[in-house]
Amino acid sequence: LRDVLGALSAPAVQLDAAGGVAFVNDAFLEATGWARAEVVGADWSEGFVPAGCETRAVFAAALGGAPARAQGELFT
Repeated sequence: LRDVLGALSAPAVQLDAAGGVAFVNDAFLEATGWARAEVVGADWSEGFVPAGCETRAVFAAALGGAPARAQGELFT
């Protein structure tokens, strides 16, 4: 899966079951300007989703039964 995500020209992020960033591809890093070390291991909702965004509530509700896959907009 990481090979496929890594080859994409679109930004891709993989989260673990706790909502931490497990993987980002080069396209994500180029689009955001962040370094891989800043992103991998960070809590996605706390670090990368704007406060007050509805996405935070969706992720919080899903933890414990996190979906295997999700797709969404890139927040800048």
